[in-house]
Amino acid sequence: MLGGIVWVDETFIKVRNSDVEKSPDGKEYKGLLRNQMCLDIARDRENAVFVFEGYGKTSNKVLDAFSSYIKEGSLLLNDKEEGTPPLYPSSA
Repeated sequence: MLGGIVWVDETFIKVRNSDVEKSPDGKEYKGLLRNQMCLDIARDRENAVFVFEGYGKTSNKVLDAFSSYIKEGSLLLNDKEEGTPPLYPSSA
């Protein structure tokens, strides 16, 4: 169980060569699309949790992925990348 200050981020890992999908012209798709696996990572000062989210860019599933691993009342920090949803509800 993670608690206290919890850092959350994602990383991408290219799929195996045999699993690479190509466009109709035979070229590999570019960017953070279907040929990269997205792993969400959450860690506190003592432990880390890795969750496979899917292929391509991350979505709004970050809180769902870690909800059973993070103690209530923990402070969640992320890199504030555009497109990454806030990890806490807005007070407005």
